[in-house]
Amino acid sequence: MGTVYQRGPGNFWVAFRIGARRRYWRGYATFGEAERARTKIASDIAAGKIGLEVEKDPVPSLGELFEGWHKRRQKTHRSAGEDKWRWDRHLAPWLKNLRPEEVDAALLRKIIEAKLTRSDSTSARC
Repeated sequence: MGTVYQRGPGNFWVAFRIGARRRYWRGYATFGEAERARTKIASDIAAGKIGLEVEKDPVPSLGELFEGWHKRRQKTHRSAGEDKWRWDRHLAPWLKNLRPEEVDAALLRKIIEAKLTRSDSTSARC
């Protein structure tokens, strides 16, 4: 990822494509120095550390998102009441205060395993 090239005696540049734009880092005295910079820049790009951090809009919790989804669903689906019951009974205790980016496969597996180990018959059917 990235390219090192010489633009004159003792003047090496590093070029990268970030998104759709080509970016340049210049002024390295030797090819080895430019290659080390290229390696570091490549690892920074992979880690998302290049450029200014963009402030993200605050994301509502899953509980807040569910409420909006449920209101829309009530107008179009007869089973919206059952969906609300399932959310309240099985998912809300685990997920209502979390943001979507905080939910991953490991958490979902943990919820499923907890539900399967419960002995009451209603959780065993789900």
